[in-house]
Amino acid sequence: MEHDFVGLRSREKIVFWIKKKLFDTLYDWVDQLDDEVYQQQVETGSYYGKWLVDDCWFELNEWRKANGKRTYAYFGASAATGLVARELVFTVDGVALQGEHVIADEPFRVMIALNQVCLIESTELSNLESPAMRDDQYRYVIDGKMLNKLLQWPYWIENDAFSGRYVYRFSGTTLGLVTKIIDHEQNEMIDVTDYSTW
Repeated sequence: MEHDFVGLRSREKIVFWIKKKLFDTLYDWVDQLDDEVYQQQVETGSYYGKWLVDDCWFELNEWRKANGKRTYAYFGASAATGLVARELVFTVDGVALQGEHVIADEPFRVMIALNQVCLIESTELSNLESPAMRDDQYRYVIDGKMLNKLLQWPYWIENDAFSGRYVYRFSGTTLGLVTKIIDHEQNEMIDVTDYSTW
């Protein structure tokens, strides 16, 4: 049976595979909100006083439009979109894929039902059969320096990796992906991003 979500934990890494179709619903929501910002910027030169645009931005978007390419709102030098973060939240009903956008009053949330979730835990990665990477999946990996940092965190309990205790938060920037883990029980957070790879 194909699963919409696969979580894998071993001594060497934590990996999450999520079906692209779930992200498509998230990105449709993001595109709609980004378009609201874009429209306001076209009409007034900013989004209600934030993210001011200049003539270069207008020229670039006019060129993109004339060449059949998508136009983009401006959210500052470090962000290509208003999507602040994607989060994976484990619940008793399954896994929630959440999205946070800078102009949204509430986060986007889609539930992945328990029968569509496969969680694999093993000490040896070589004993695991991980899903083959395909075009219809997104993948998040915590390994190497990131995993070492997580393992040294006093609030990390390996056996709770796939429990409701932790939220996995992934934030895209123009430089790379920021990965944070939030411990809801202790109200603590760790940034495990390996910035040396940026």
